Amino acid sequence: MHSADPARRSRLLGLKLAALVRDHLGSEGPVAPGIWAGGAALVRDGVAWVLAEDDPARALGRALVWARQQGAQSLQLLAEAETGQLARRASCFAAAPTVWHVDGRSLVPAAPQPCPAPRPLDPELAAFRT
Repeated sequence: MHSADPARRSRLLGLKLAALVRDHLGSEGPVAPGIWAGGAALVRDGVAWVLAEDDPARALGRALVWARQQGAQSLQLLAEAETGQLARRASCFAAAPTVWHVDGRSLVPAAPQPCPAPRPLDPELAAFRT
């Protein structure tokens, strides 16, 4: 979803996020929309909901900061890509954010991706191994 008009794109992403949250939670509730670069954000019932549309693999830190600035009790992070990586990273926090994979109009809990295998040591660096 790319538009030549950034304001229009932002409004569309905000509507998309609001619909996803409403469909997931069921009933309507008071919503405080927010501004979040690269997607959309809102707070509902003390929970921050962030839709990471642009570069989702790098969204976790920014989403956590935004949620904290809003005084949210928890974070629900939504994305259409990179959700396994996001879920793995989120699981490292004591109050782990919930990561959701956006599948059409449904939210599916993201399964944490396994840690990548360590890369072999460059032979030129082997002498520095302790």
